[in-house]
Amino acid sequence: TQLGNLVNLIQKLDLSSNLLTGSIPTQLGQLAGKRVSSLPLNLVLSSNLLTGSIPTQFGQMRSLGELDLSSNALTGSIPTQIGMLTEDLFLLDLSENALTGTLPTQLGNLVSLQNKLDLSSNLLTGSIPTQLGQVTELRLLDLSVNKLSGTIPTQLGELIELTQKLDLSVNVLTGNIPSQLRHLSELRELNLSINELTGTIPIQLGELSELSVLDLSSNKLTGTVPTELDNLTMLETLNLSSNELMGMLTQLGELQEVNGHQVPPNDTLREELGPSTELDNSIITTDETSTQPEDITSSGVRHLKLRHERTRHYSTFTYLFICICTCIEYLA
Repeated sequence: TQLGNLVNLIQKLDLSSNLLTGSIPTQLGQLAGKRVSSLPLNLVLSSNLLTGSIPTQFGQMRSLGELDLSSNALTGSIPTQIGMLTEDLFLLDLSENALTGTLPTQLGNLVSLQNKLDLSSNLLTGSIPTQLGQVTELRLLDLSVNKLSGTIPTQLGELIELTQKLDLSVNVLTGNIPSQLRHLSELRELNLSINELTGTIPIQLGELSELSVLDLSSNKLTGTVPTELDNLTMLETLNLSSNELMGMLTQLGELQEVNGHQVPPNDTLREELGPSTELDNSIITTDETSTQPEDITSSGVRHLKLRHERTRHYSTFTYLFICICTCIEYLA
């Protein structure tokens, strides 16, 4: 509370990466609403040990430009009053806390958000509000590592300025992948992995010409791999592992490199994908054969995973534990 006069004057208050404890003073919201400066206040309290809930008084901070409360131990729900920050707020980061409850529909009022909306690594439940499709200037949307359920709203396809990342991974989302995502023409990373998504891979994803990362792994997707994915010439990582995809490897068309190695000519890969077929770590294996890639065909994928073993069904936390152990082993 002693920061009152200072907050009225400065443009940015950054107390991040300290050992601050206790709750966030409610007076911060009240004081910021009385600012003398015409410039918006950027408030950064990330990477501390702050506890308690997010003050509802933040809704009074009409001149707030950046609100970063990430990497703390905040609890409770996201205040609906956050939706009142409609004028200057360009960045909202509440990631890596212990927030619960549902996503407020009022988040759709934050039409000034341009940089990012990051609510990842919390304990949020319920569905993704369709109103998020109204935040059309957003460049990054990350709702990963929560407990969100329901379907992916088709309205997310209206976020046409989304260029950096759309990450909905590690939730319990169901239903099909919306074909409306085709409108995210400038998107560079799409991650829908570790959910309960069903249906086929939409051929419209082949229109996302700027994609460098496409991760649809660990879902329940069926059907074949669309040949339209050949159009993703900027793709560096394609992960379709742990699904129920079928068909022939020839349907991958002109994908060139698999984990830094090269894919054999299509004529040598006419084995039908079986239940335990793997295409991972540059080695193609089936129940009966093992082939080391030797030749080049075309475009530029650096990492391609198409693993599916019906006998493996990892829980989310087991999967994350395995990933962490793999990273530690690699770094060692």
